[in-house]
Amino acid sequence: MSVSAPSTPLPTIPSNAPTGTWRHPQFDQIQQRMQATRFDDRNIRTVLWNVLFLIITFLLPTVESLKAIQYEPVQYLMLLVCLANLSSVQG
Repeated sequence: MSVSAPSTPLPTIPSNAPTGTWRHPQFDQIQQRMQATRFDDRNIRTVLWNVLFLIITFLLPTVESLKAIQYEPVQYLMLLVCLANLSSVQG
C-alpha cells in the first residue's frame, strides 16, 4: 500500500494582478516638478539668454538715438576732431 503525500494547491493569479507597468496618474507632472528643482545646463542657457535680452533692451534705445542724430559730413568731421583733441589733452 502506498501513501501519497497531500498535494499543495497551486496559487491562483487574480485577473487584476499588476503587470509592472503601473504609473502614477500624475507622474508626468511629478517628473516635471522634480526637473524644475535641478540647476543644469538648460537653466544656465536660459539665464544667459535672459541677461542678453535684458542688455539689448537697454542698449537698443541708445543705438537708435545715435542713429537719429543726422550730422552733415562737415559737422561730423568737426565732432571727430573735437573728440580727438579732448582725448589727446586728457591723455
